[in-house]
Amino acid sequence: CVRREAMPGCQSARWSRRCCFILVPALNVSIGQDVIDAQMWQISSGPCRVDAQGCVQSPGYPSFYTDDTACQISITAGNSRAISVRRFATEASYDVLTVDGKSFSGTTGPEGVIPSDSIHWSADYSINDAGWKLCPSDISSGVCTEGFSGDDSEYRGCQTRTQSGYTCQAWADDSPHRNPNFKSYRYPNSDLRGNFCRNPAGIRSG
Repeated sequence: CVRREAMPGCQSARWSRRCCFILVPALNVSIGQDVIDAQMWQISSGPCRVDAQGCVQSPGYPSFYTDDTACQISITAGNSRAISVRRFATEASYDVLTVDGKSFSGTTGPEGVIPSDSIHWSADYSINDAGWKLCPSDISSGVCTEGFSGDDSEYRGCQTRTQSGYTCQAWADDSPHRNPNFKSYRYPNSDLRGNFCRNPAGIRSG
């Protein structure tokens, strides 16, 4: 099973040869002890969890987290990398993720932070939100090795190339392909920076 994703300049579901596509095998991942040992983080306490891709998630994600919950997430020595925020939505000032002593809440997550100490999550007794998903970015070598699965509407990683090796067009550019629809002001929560791979409309095909 593969997914075909239109790059900027492709409008609607009508595909053309002018468009670039990403063909991505669906992932079927199991976690062994060697993978767990190599993970960037592990749950020390609380209902947060680490998924099969090594991303840490708020309790119940992708559903809303529940009230009055807390987690402690430990960082594996030697495996700390920059955080790639895939989703971040909490009650501002009250439901807080703390990374290296800095508090994050609302829609501002710890993008690019390389944690050196445990991460703490705390939600108060009322009002919840969609929660958060944080993944480690492999950017130390200047090459992004992250893959995709599903429709990747929540992908916020470092990938800038298609599976075929083509460099993605910057979201702000209208050349070589016109891109009037997919602009940051239309999708303010989709992180349309630079030429990072994103799927703001949640297009799924293939």
